[in-house]
Amino acid sequence: QVDLIVNPAVRDTFRKRALIQSKLRRMLDDMGFLEIETPVLQSQPGGAEAKPFETYHKSLDMELTLRIATELHLKRLVIGGFERVYELGRIFR
Repeated sequence: QVDLIVNPAVRDTFRKRALIQSKLRRMLDDMGFLEIETPVLQSQPGGAEAKPFETYHKSLDMELTLRIATELHLKRLVIGGFERVYELGRIFR
């Protein structure tokens, strides 16, 4: 946090990243793509060969993993009729 206060270059990096994401979203939206948010926690890992991070959901009494790929959910949407989808999501590898 202090780095953000005293270092203008760090603040500039955050601004540039936000601008890039905004322009990318706008471009994809203008091309007819639909932004989708897919689950971050999964009951079964899949979509890549990386070893997923494991966690435990106490309220649900359930072992879960953080996703290592978004493509499985996006592919299901394409198969279900959404031909143009994208996600600017977090990947945990």
